[in-house]
Amino acid sequence: MQTLKQTEVNHTKFTTKIHEGKASLLIVLVLFQMFGLCFAQSKNTKINILKTKYRTTEGWIKSNSGRFPLEAVKVTDPVNKIITYTDKAGHFTLNLPSDQDGNLVAELVGYAPGIIKYEQGQLIPGRTIAWLNRNTKGIPKLVIGDSIPEELWRMILPIENDKNGRTKIILEEYRKSPVLVLDFWSKSCGPCINALDKWQILGRSLEKEISVISAYVGFPESVEPFMTERKWTMPVVVGEESEILNAYFFNQKQLGGMVIIVNGRFHSSPSIHDIDKGTLQKLVRGNIVHFTTEFPEFMHNGGW
Repeated sequence: MQTLKQTEVNHTKFTTKIHEGKASLLIVLVLFQMFGLCFAQSKNTKINILKTKYRTTEGWIKSNSGRFPLEAVKVTDPVNKIITYTDKAGHFTLNLPSDQDGNLVAELVGYAPGIIKYEQGQLIPGRTIAWLNRNTKGIPKLVIGDSIPEELWRMILPIENDKNGRTKIILEEYRKSPVLVLDFWSKSCGPCINALDKWQILGRSLEKEISVISAYVGFPESVEPFMTERKWTMPVVVGEESEILNAYFFNQKQLGGMVIIVNGRFHSSPSIHDIDKGTLQKLVRGNIVHFTTEFPEFMHNGGW
């Protein structure tokens, strides 16, 4: 009887081991299949990577206002997660997939991001330069009646055509002038040139009462020869600072925009046709003078 019971126990143990062995074998088979699947996927991925061909392309990043190269600009292909940086010449190179079209993003602190399109892994001929604009979002948006902020008074402004040969000024030098005029212009803007011709005459006749500073917002270039030819004697703000100066008063780059500052306040932005010697003398004396805003759609609050 005891032998029979022992036999049954041994049989039970043997059966259990067989089941355990089958379970272990099943687990091994499952793991093997999973490993094989992963290996196949990995192999396919490697094959796909090897099949992808890359092309070396190059481009440049420059300041739109200053036309000078920008160094240390981060250039990214966000889809393929490829990143590089510009050198001191604003130059960069990237290896891009030859079978893809996409966009590169150029980023630099203080500038609005720029986009460069590429096709089949190459930048489009004639479009290999990204022109970055200064980021003006944080600049105070002045409206008529506002006091000129201290940061603007103390802003260093690169200039040309200064009678003393200076290359930089700060606006604060003109703070005591009863009337300060800022006129934004370009050589391609005929009405702008006519306005500065008029300011040249008015500025000379009221030299002790008003100050006139022009700001060039056209394509950056040396404008001093042009001003000398026209016998203009007022200084002209050039480079990126002209764009920043413009952004304080206008909601977009504005050619022909005029700003009149009276006793440290943004007084008006009239048309040159509303300006004459008598009107300016009234402003100097502190008389109330109302002007119609010439370009209300470009003002931060519609001109009021």
